[in-house]
Amino acid sequence: APRAALGLPETGIVFAAFCNPLKIEPVCFAAWMAILRGVPGSVLWLAGRKAYAPAQDALRAAAQASGDEPARLVFAPHAIDKSAHLARHRAADLFLDSFAVSAASSALDALSAGLPVLTKRGRQAHANVAASFLTALDLPELIAPDADAFVARAVALAKDPAARAAVRAKLDAAVATRVPFDSARMAKHVEAAFRTMAARARAGLKPASFDVEDL
Repeated sequence: APRAALGLPETGIVFAAFCNPLKIEPVCFAAWMAILRGVPGSVLWLAGRKAYAPAQDALRAAAQASGDEPARLVFAPHAIDKSAHLARHRAADLFLDSFAVSAASSALDALSAGLPVLTKRGRQAHANVAASFLTALDLPELIAPDADAFVARAVALAKDPAARAAVRAKLDAAVATRVPFDSARMAKHVEAAFRTMAARARAGLKPASFDVEDL
């Protein structure tokens, strides 16, 4: 659908962040606002279910309090049809991950729809979900080491159409061939991991990290 039909400006960069608003904490939101300030004319496209109305009001107020324009936050109404939701991802330029709790199903939706996801490393497992997806897709350039690098990388990509096109092309190729989007192959990898864990336990070995051989 054209951008206007989605409530988006016809020109300018569209950053998407369709995560549950419960995942948006102050440090993350401050980084997102810094990105908007670094990219004039850009907007942030957020999930806008009716149940999220209080969160929408809080986010607009937070933007106002930080001197940013609340109008640059655009809330997407809930799409009942999954295919329509996936299709509208193509109207965005870059998906911005949340920090303390990373996007999970929303990140997979974006990646499967061909929308690059920018994330950053976290200190705990649930902060690194999108980083895991991107590692499996061989897209380390979309994993920032910290919040400052996250902001800088988002702004740089927004200002470099050729770099965005290259990342999209790499993502499209990866989605077509890599494990996260091949359910049968993924199941075989999980089964192999379980067999390895069982074998290690039977051998009396302590828990440890290991890699599953690519099948």
